Amino acid sequence: MALLLLRASLVLFMALSSSCTNTTCSSTGDVRLVGGQAPSEGIVEICLNLQWGTVCNHSWDYNDAVVVCQQLGYPTDNYPYSGVYIESGPIHLDDVNCEYVDIGLIDCFYSNLTSNCSHSDDVGVHCIATPGAPQNLVASNICSTSLTLSWQPPTQTYGIGIEQYNVVCANKVNQSSTELSVYVNGLQPDTTYDCCVSAVNIAADEGPIACTTVRTLQNAPSAPQSVRGYASSSTAIYLYWSPPPYQYCITHYSIIVREVNTGTQTQHTSTGLQTTINRLHPYYTYECRVAAHTTREGVLS
Repeated sequence: MALLLLRASLVLFMALSSSCTNTTCSSTGDVRLVGGQAPSEGIVEICLNLQWGTVCNHSWDYNDAVVVCQQLGYPTDNYPYSGVYIESGPIHLDDVNCEYVDIGLIDCFYSNLTSNCSHSDDVGVHCIATPGAPQNLVASNICSTSLTLSWQPPTQTYGIGIEQYNVVCANKVNQSSTELSVYVNGLQPDTTYDCCVSAVNIAADEGPIACTTVRTLQNAPSAPQSVRGYASSSTAIYLYWSPPPYQYCITHYSIIVREVNTGTQTQHTSTGLQTTINRLHPYYTYECRVAAHTTREGVLS
């Protein structure tokens, strides 16, 4: 506990002036956090006498921060801030001392004598509001050295926006994404990876991971299927074929055309599933073979 407070005391929290926030309130004992980068952090204000006011940091500790965050509906792992708050509103409480059984800040022991406090003594908290794990994580477009991961946002966010998603595949590929999908490359062929994704909110709180197990493909793709062709003229052949499995990995196709009698051959490329080979000799017999390519050449068909 002491270590936690020591670390927290190093955080400098610069909050906004109260001129930017509403100063009146209606429910005695309500609390709010103002001036933070996210709803889960900021200077603590409490509603007394129909007016929002701050809390002096004399005797403030982790237990007091827990009560505030719990009252606001956040989990109870919290880091007190030290900070500066420049405003002219009232300071309502001093010498706060909360116990485990206290439900709200107004239920804690405190003093109304705040004459020895200034707004440089105002206390703030960062309520740890870790988002839940991303939902429905799936891998698709699985190739020999790459894949695509996609997911849905976590169901629990505490109303705090997601800043980014961290992605790790077997501690070998680390990257982040602000979208709900990411293209992962740099993988090894024919290798099993545990790919995990976690959400990080705008308060820099990182949630639990969602994982899926994926095996990349072997280096070479299999052969194109059902290669067919016909003479489209006396000097040209039209070829067409079906893709091999996992066709989304294919970057292009190479076509080798060999004249049967002489053994002379030429090589052509196509990014689609068909091509026309021109400038052939009339009445010659040709053998045509097609191979798929990803990063490496596949099997001829």
